[in-house]
Amino acid sequence: MRKRGRSYEIAVIAILAACNATIELTLGNYLHIIKFPLSGSILVGFNIIIYSLGYAFVPKRGTVISMGFLTVIINLFFGGSFKILAIIAIFLEAALVEIIFNTMKFHFWSIMTASVITNLFGYVLTLVIYAFFIGIGLINAIHRAFARFTSLFPWAEFSIITIFLMLIVYHILVAVIFGMLAWKLIKFVEIFMENHKNGKVLEKNN
Repeated sequence: MRKRGRSYEIAVIAILAACNATIELTLGNYLHIIKFPLSGSILVGFNIIIYSLGYAFVPKRGTVISMGFLTVIINLFFGGSFKILAIIAIFLEAALVEIIFNTMKFHFWSIMTASVITNLFGYVLTLVIYAFFIGIGLINAIHRAFARFTSLFPWAEFSIITIFLMLIVYHILVAVIFGMLAWKLIKFVEIFMENHKNGKVLEKNN
């Protein structure tokens, strides 16, 4: 993406953060209400799309963290509750994406890497939160996660190892899908903006 002024960068970060918060407040709350299994992986996937778009438009250190911070602020104003653990999760996930984007050259594989690592990290973080912060214990947290996942397959019986491997495959698959969507969307926006720019040049020349 072509670099632009500071006001443009602030506007992009603010708009995308607002989109991110809207997804958290609408889709996120809906998935929790209907108790959709492993809804966190879906929300992390949308976060990856927003963060990738933001970094593509504003390829600077602090872009992703800024979007994460604004997402938290908007959630606090419009979410109706102060959820410290959710805030910690948003910041940690944003920081992880920020580190990956700044460490690796921003391209398809850095987006895929960020998507997979963040999705798996989010799942582990959920287990840690339920085990130690909510206080149900690690074994109960794992059992809870396994039970919610196996509720998708009420007709089947799986061993613990099979469930564990299926959960890893599920999170990686979701991460790959959203990573690819993020990359495709970035390319679509780049082509759209380039065509729009060329159209203006043609109009000016005519």
